[in-house]
Order: sequence, then structure tokens, then C-alpha cells
Amino acid sequence: MRKRWLKPLREAFIGYSFCLPAYIIFTIFIFIPIVWAFVLSFFDYNILTLEAPRFVGIRNYVKLVKDSVFLISLRNTALYTLIYVPISLFLGFIFALLLNDDFPGRNFFRMAIFVPSVISLVVESIVWMLILSAQPSG
Repeated sequence: MRKRWLKPLREAFIGYSFCLPAYIIFTIFIFIPIVWAFVLSFFDYNILTLEAPRFVGIRNYVKLVKDSVFLISLRNTALYTLIYVPISLFLGFIFALLLNDDFPGRNFFRMAIFVPSVISLVVESIVWMLILSAQPSG
């Protein structure tokens, strides 16, 4: 007779074992490079020379905050985010309502939204068909 308390542990182990490859890939390709970039940001390092990296502390960050180009780009990014994100969410919501509600002209709005996507896929398929054809011109 199996013990009842082992079943939840076994199910949890199976679930975690399915997630493990994603965790490994995330750690190798995302987490470690972010941490390494943060560590390197405290050094003066030139990859083209063979000199050893020199620890400079937060001097790089102080220099960054004093740079006018960085401040302008930070302001532009904030403005873009504060303006573009709400507008795109609002327009996406309006388009979703237009595509979902039943009213005269609904089919026109559906066509106006979906036809560009379909046409680009058809053109792409035709181009690849011509590229991969066995004829001398392809």
C-alpha cells in the first residue's frame, strides 16, 4: 500500500521536471547574462585591449546620469511609453469591440483588419514557392 502523502510529492516532482528545461534555458540565456552585465557595469573594460578590467565602482552610473544624451533618451522613452501604451490599448479595445459587435459595417471592419495580414502571408507563400521551385528560374 502506497502512502497517501507521497502522491502529491510525486505529482509536484513530475510538474517541476517538465518545467526544468525552461528554467535551465532561462537561467543560461537570460538570468546569467543580465547578472554578468550588471557586474561588468562596475568595471572599466575595453574588449579590444588585453588590459585587465579595472574596478571603478559607481563611476559609470554617475557618468551616465550626467550625460545629456542619456537624459534626453530617457525622457523620450518615458513620453513614448506614457503616450503610446494607453493609446494602443484604447484603440485595440475599440477594434476588438468593432470586430465583435453585430452592427452594419462589421464585415468591412473585419476585412480592413484581416486582409493585410492574409495578403502578406499569401505573397510570402508565393515568393517562397518561386524560390524553392525546381524550374531553372527558381
